[in-house]
Amino acid sequence: MQEVIIGQEVETGIIGPTVSVVMAAYNAEAFIHRAINSVLKQSNVNLELLVVDDASTDKTATIVTLASHQDSRVQLIQLKNNGGPSAARNAGFEAAKGLWIAVLDADDAYHPHRLHTLLNIARLEKADIIADNFVYFDPIKQRESGPSLRERPRIQLISLVDYISGARPFAKDADLGLLKPIFRKEFLQNNKVRYLTSVRHGEDFEFMLSALRAGARFFICREYSFYKYTGRESGWSKTQVDYSGQISRARAVASEPDVSAQPPVVRALQLRASSLERLQLDRAWHERRGRAGFIEGLQMDLASPTHWRDAARRIKRRLLKRRF
Repeated sequence: MQEVIIGQEVETGIIGPTVSVVMAAYNAEAFIHRAINSVLKQSNVNLELLVVDDASTDKTATIVTLASHQDSRVQLIQLKNNGGPSAARNAGFEAAKGLWIAVLDADDAYHPHRLHTLLNIARLEKADIIADNFVYFDPIKQRESGPSLRERPRIQLISLVDYISGARPFAKDADLGLLKPIFRKEFLQNNKVRYLTSVRHGEDFEFMLSALRAGARFFICREYSFYKYTGRESGWSKTQVDYSGQISRARAVASEPDVSAQPPVVRALQLRASSLERLQLDRAWHERRGRAGFIEGLQMDLASPTHWRDAARRIKRRLLKRRF
């Protein structure tokens, strides 16, 4: 069991925390200490950390309890039954005392200046929701990638159509559905925005969809890459993504009366559904390819449009390197 670093609380003159960080956790004993430490080391912000243990069967609750004894800003909320990330986050949001609510996955981390920086920008822009760029962290090599989103424009107001159009695979930029925004609690409460407990995959997209349909002012600050995703190749995340459910949901939302009357929104949702279908087929092909023998694998390569598309990209990259 790794020790949690004790942070320093910052006095702001505000009674209670400025921001509540909600962390849903399930069987996270191997890595949750990193996530907790990254919150406690946040600079110049008065915060609380609410860790919602989603009925873990390992020592997750013990680690969080120890952290709460070391730092009073840490609180453990234990669910009796496993309800998935949506149910866990709803429990954390309901208990939050901060003016703002931030989300952190138990296998990810924050840059030390993340909350302070984004909250300052949110206040200046009168935002209801603020998000930053993100990097991928490789725990094996202990190395971070470059920014996942383009860094310009520096600060961008995102509409409902903008978000849906960008929250999909194979877009020009990284999937906006991966963003981990900070929310103004008053806006969420006034508009009764909650996570759908029936959704276990793509829950962040659904939550953002509800907020934007309610009229939220959402900004992305692209110049700061302060959220650190842990790559799936780490093996830390055991989640099997349900693409079919997300595809069905996109089409279902597109048929809702208030959405179907907005053609740009419908087109964006249809594009999300078709992009997810393509990703689902690609993943299925790669899984089958990994199990195939040499001859069958070669035959699959020669017959696959994905193979030729990937080969063309590799050739293009090599030619560009030679050119420059």
